Amino acid sequence: MFDTNRRGPDTPVEFATLEDITLNKNFDVSHYSGTILYSKEFTLKKLPKEGSVILDLNDVGVMAKVKVNGQYAGGVWTAPYYVDISKWVKKGKNTLAIEVVTTWQNRLIGDSGLPESQRKTWTICNNYKPTDALQKSGLIGPVSLRITGD
Repeated sequence: MFDTNRRGPDTPVEFATLEDITLNKNFDVSHYSGTILYSKEFTLKKLPKEGSVILDLNDVGVMAKVKVNGQYAGGVWTAPYYVDISKWVKKGKNTLAIEVVTTWQNRLIGDSGLPESQRKTWTICNNYKPTDALQKSGLIGPVSLRITGD
């Protein structure tokens, strides 16, 4: 889901699968700049007696902040995109919230091809052109849990 207060799509957008949002056909999605919220519930049948529960985000464009059961568990901005969530998971149902923050590069690229009256961003010096490659964005995944030690 996109933060629609940050010049993204007019209404929230939900995805059935993880993907690089720059591949989306909707211009306001593929050129989005801001925070994207991903959420999921999952169930753990048991916790490891010794070891860790690692959340592997695999591929993120650009930075991510992870919450488990409402508690901040950590953030990532470079590979490998792993967060140890052992302290926050519990046996049974758990909630996962991941906020992915993108840069404004894709929005600047998109806006550079629009008439000034339709642009959503402004900067003194925009060196981007409409033909420039977009920076991968969003939670690309695949996301998995790894239990170590037990």
